[in-house]
Amino acid sequence: MPENASGGSSSSSSLLIRSKNPRRCQAENPLKLLSEFAGPALKELSLEPPFLLKLDVQGAEKAALKGARYVLENCSVVVCEADIDDFQDINATLLEAGFFLYDLTTLQRLRDGTLGWFYPVYVSGKLAHLKPQAFWDTGDNAAVIEVQEARRKMILEQNSKILNRLRYGQADAGRNDPCPCGSGQKFKHCCGSYRAD
Repeated sequence: MPENASGGSSSSSSLLIRSKNPRRCQAENPLKLLSEFAGPALKELSLEPPFLLKLDVQGAEKAALKGARYVLENCSVVVCEADIDDFQDINATLLEAGFFLYDLTTLQRLRDGTLGWFYPVYVSGKLAHLKPQAFWDTGDNAAVIEVQEARRKMILEQNSKILNRLRYGQADAGRNDPCPCGSGQKFKHCCGSYRAD
């Protein structure tokens, strides 16, 4: 299960904990997964802190993190695969352990277009100096306002598409018919594009 991902001259070590068999991971005591497995694995692989921990244990992340006090105390970065249902528990556990959410990466969508899973990246509170203190310099206000206006317009357009998809996605329309939302596109390229036919 452990993979030493450290690269020669790096000042930190990486430990990847992954279960290829979700049933096995859920059947094992996830608290043992990190407390009894990772500790000896760190010694066996001669890994020295600080650690980068990548955790992918198919829904048992919260329990595994709860059992990982030594590992977490010596981690600089934790990356977990999280689905939308597990994220709140993972987030609360890592915030309680003194980490802060630094980034969300690799957003994956389900067939219907809703958010499915992603990889939150957490950084140890010991490295709080890495948090940006300001979003931009005051001299850049005009450019930032322009970008924010464009972003707001894009978000409104995306929300409109999402609402139309919810409203008309299951409409009784043929795939090549004009979309009932009035966009002028074919149904299959507009609100019907996420239909589960």
